[in-house]
Amino acid sequence: MKKLFRSLGIIVVKIVGRKITDYKNGEHLGKAIIIVWGGKIHIIGYTGHRCLLVDWLPQEELTYWRARLGFTTRNNDK
Repeated sequence: MKKLFRSLGIIVVKIVGRKITDYKNGEHLGKAIIIVWGGKIHIIGYTGHRCLLVDWLPQEELTYWRARLGFTTRNNDK
């Protein structure tokens, strides 16, 4: 039963998930459903094979209520 729910969840992520790209080199890392709730970021159903690192992106104007985040991986993580 667990395998059935997992496979259905992966299918849903592949259909409605957002494409995650590395902001440093533009490489496709995988797909996931990203939910921001209560000041936290929830990444659900990530389909990539590398660990994600979240990084703050530079902004022209400092606004803490709407910060820009980028995803990347470690250099030696392949």
